[in-house]
Amino acid sequence: MQQACIYNPLCRRPDRTVSCSTSIMTLLSWSFLCLLALDSAFGAATPPPDERCQNADMFGVIEIGCWGYRECVNGAFIEHLCEEKQVLDKDTRQCHPKGTGHTDCDNGTDCTGLPDSFYSNYFDYCKSYSRCYGGNNIGQFYCPGSLIFNEEIQSCDFVSDVYPPCGTKLPETTTKSPTTAASPTTT
Repeated sequence: MQQACIYNPLCRRPDRTVSCSTSIMTLLSWSFLCLLALDSAFGAATPPPDERCQNADMFGVIEIGCWGYRECVNGAFIEHLCEEKQVLDKDTRQCHPKGTGHTDCDNGTDCTGLPDSFYSNYFDYCKSYSRCYGGNNIGQFYCPGSLIFNEEIQSCDFVSDVYPPCGTKLPETTTKSPTTAASPTTT
């Protein structure tokens, strides 16, 4: 008894037919593999990066302060907050009781009478800065790596680009070149 066959255009046999069960299994297998390949290439798209991640530094850190830090990992925004009565040690990124760690967060700038702005914290050689608003210190922040706060540009900067007492930049001096008196002309 001969089994019913279907036409298979991929078959290279001279009669160009294969048994129904072989053809269907092959077709289903190839279809499944194609769907998997398409899904991994196009279907399982990763979400776009969080727009808050645009300002992240080369280590993914967006902002770091005594309260904790915000970072981006693979385009996802993550906020790490210290518990009450704890501060962040910027070097280890671990929360510790106030008064311990790399920067003592209890020593921030006294903002009484100061205009709303950011101010260097001189107690740690400007490695951190405070934000004053309405006469209150509303937050203390760290500069990344070896940068220090530059009040002039309101941003963290290289030590060589910040004036003392924290930086090493020397004030620019203007010197006039000596002028020579014009010689009298004779006619």
